[in-house]
Formats: sequence, C-alpha cells, structure tokens
Amino acid sequence: MTTMSAIEDRVRRKLKQEGQSLRKTRGKRMQQECGDYYIFDDRKHIVAKHLDLMNLAKELGVFRPGEKVQ
Repeated sequence: MTTMSAIEDRVRRKLKQEGQSLRKTRGKRMQQECGDYYIFDDRKHIVAKHLDLMNLAKELGVFRPGEKVQ
C-alpha cells in the first residue's frame, strides 16, 4: 500500500526527467484557475491544468497495477 504523497513524489521525479514539474495549487484563485494540480515547464509556463493525480500517475507509468492508495 502506498500514500498519495508517494504518488506525488513519483510523478514529480518522472516529470523532472522531461524538464517539467508538478505543482499543487495554493490559494482559492489559483485553484479555480488551475485545479488541484498543474504542470510547469522549465521555461516557467503552465503546460497542463486541472490534472487528476491518479490518472496522470497511470499515464506516466508510475502507478503500478494492483497497487492501492491509503
């Protein structure tokens, strides 16, 4: 069993290899604009908004089949 924090870390490491980073929004306005998670690239541009962390983890191949989250 794994935690959401561990999933976030895996996604961050995978995106870092591609010159991107996963960001978690802070503040009401930013959350309305970008959702809970968004991706920032190395040029300081937002490249994806309103991300579902679990779907992203599956797309990137960092969430293992049969794995459960607490």
